[in-house]
Amino acid sequence: MEALSSEDFSELESWSNQNQGVFPGKLGTTQKQLLSNYRVLLNDRRQSLQNLKLLRQAMGFIPKSEKGNQEKHPNAI
Repeated sequence: MEALSSEDFSELESWSNQNQGVFPGKLGTTQKQLLSNYRVLLNDRRQSLQNLKLLRQAMGFIPKSEKGNQEKHPNAI
């Protein structure tokens, strides 16, 4: 899957904000929250990498112990 470009994301965010009424029920609010969260992740690379690391640890892809320090596994992130 290809990453969403910054321009594509901005276009999607703009369209969604202008067309909140087309989403049924709570989907408009959920869409706005999702885009807001994604925007934060795009703007804060350090936090995004930390979140990715925690997710990988929780899923068991990388170890949680000191022995599994990121310096020993540079390709993990």
